[in-house]
Amino acid sequence: MTEKLAPTRRKPGRPSGRPVGAPTLTDRTQLLVAAERVIRDGGPNVSLEAIAAAAGVTKPILYQHVGNKDAVVEALALRFSERVRDLSDAGVATAPDRRSALRCFVGAFFTVVGNDPNLYLYLAAGAGGDGWLQRSLALTDQSAAPVAQALRDERIRIRADPAVATAWSYSIIGMLHHTGLWWIRQPDVTADGIVEQITELLWAGLRGDHHLND
Repeated sequence: MTEKLAPTRRKPGRPSGRPVGAPTLTDRTQLLVAAERVIRDGGPNVSLEAIAAAAGVTKPILYQHVGNKDAVVEALALRFSERVRDLSDAGVATAPDRRSALRCFVGAFFTVVGNDPNLYLYLAAGAGGDGWLQRSLALTDQSAAPVAQALRDERIRIRADPAVATAWSYSIIGMLHHTGLWWIRQPDVTADGIVEQITELLWAGLRGDHHLND
């Protein structure tokens, strides 16, 4: 269960929130920042009431500007995906070769998970309810699309069949997701270690019999 996965738990007491006298947050982005803060402090099982309190607003205000729990999960998942993409793009842009670029992509995912494990668990555990399948697929589509394009380009470059790109991209996203959940429960496994292991697995598969040289 999620409770067993949570790496940190906040001690009982008043949840972290805005300082006394601070202005009420009604900007959507600021509300999401406040949500991330209280999830980071309180763990993946925090309620919408706690999120609203952290932002210094009422629950109806949170609903008005962000939505219900499903909408909060979707909005935070989008912010998570954007962090991974931005970090990956920055690393890939300066990578000296293709294997290093692949490692930057994998490393970006685990860096973002490692920086905010409670948030990642919240996203994984909070995706239940009506419409879960559609939201899950939509978010996976968003994450898999750029991976599929990169795989397609690489397969064309090595004169291999690019038709595998879509299936491979969804497989990679699924692997990263479940490995991330496993890794959160393994405090003795370093990020560098797991990133190198996954990179080696993916690189061997991507090379196939073509033995790419960079």
